[in-house]
Amino acid sequence: MDKVGIGVIGCGGISSEHLKGYALFPEICEIVAVCDANLGRAEARKGEFNVPSAYQNYTELLKDNRVNAVSVCTPHNLHASIAIEAAEAGKHVLVEKPMATSFNEAGEMIKASKRGRIRLSVIFQNRFSTFNKFMKEKVMPHLGRPIFGYVTSFHYRDSAYYASGPWRGKWAGEGGGVFINQAIHSWDIMQWLMGGGVVGAEGYWTNILHPSIEVEDIGYGSVDLRNGSRLKVLTTTCCSGPNAGMIRFENGTYRGVGEELTSGNFELTDEALEEDLRTQLNLRRSEGEYDNHAKQILDFVQAIREDREAWVTGESAAESLKIVDGLHERGREFEGSFKKWISQNYTLPSQIEDAKDKDLEHLGGLGQLIKDLIKIAKSEGPLDTPFA
Repeated sequence: MDKVGIGVIGCGGISSEHLKGYALFPEICEIVAVCDANLGRAEARKGEFNVPSAYQNYTELLKDNRVNAVSVCTPHNLHASIAIEAAEAGKHVLVEKPMATSFNEAGEMIKASKRGRIRLSVIFQNRFSTFNKFMKEKVMPHLGRPIFGYVTSFHYRDSAYYASGPWRGKWAGEGGGVFINQAIHSWDIMQWLMGGGVVGAEGYWTNILHPSIEVEDIGYGSVDLRNGSRLKVLTTTCCSGPNAGMIRFENGTYRGVGEELTSGNFELTDEALEEDLRTQLNLRRSEGEYDNHAKQILDFVQAIREDREAWVTGESAAESLKIVDGLHERGREFEGSFKKWISQNYTLPSQIEDAKDKDLEHLGGLGQLIKDLIKIAKSEGPLDTPFA
């Protein structure tokens, strides 16, 4: 194949990451069209990246014979329908996270990709971080079976964030709150490193500091995987906190750090092997590289040209939606009792802005609530439910 012709559907903020990524590889791909329901935004991206064509209707872009592949950068609720139409039009698809607003929608996207014989991939760029890719390729084969993991992720968002788009903070627009929009990045890394194959998930959620939105701003849960391991999760947009992931394996331990677990450390029971792998990792880290978004875009384009699966397949990406769906379904029954338990036992800030840039020690009752929920998340036993 000559250069892959690229169309970008949706010209909001995240589209710039896709456009910049494709522009880095002019020898193998060319951005030929952009599209947005707001034609002015599409025209702006057209000028910014010197793109030949701008469309207001994505169905017109899909008719463009120059377009071989599309990036879908729209609000969450449009991901599935656009991806399915693109597949039916014979276009390869790279869709922003989350893949869809539910696991069932993701399944329909996968079916469409197989019918259309196209490559379907989903942006989980953190799988491409130097550390995470090295863990998966070089370290995981020596760790043995995963036993237990937990991840705590904190993604403070103020009222202005949710006011920035009419689809934000709505079930119909996003398919949820912190679970599907922010925490899904770290949840994807954890389930991926633990072997995938989510067989069950349950949890609890509520909204305590974002009265203008419909969806959850705090929640926790438990995930069971096919290999018998268990993952506990805790996340919130109410404050900052200790972002951390840990997985205990038969032969060692993984520890992830950062809001989206892009780096970390590992320990092996075989100390000589551990030292050798650390040396290899340090050499890999010293090499010049593109950012994670660009690395994933490069892999997507190369997968098309080489007629192979992308590093992030639709099937693999859909696993994190099983977690989101499971926690949402179970937690809906207890949303009110969870919120009541919090209000009766913890004194919260009067507004979300009062929690900005404060550590847990200076957040009063909210800080204590988070500390208590972290203990639940780190416990290897059954999921504690003090309000049920």
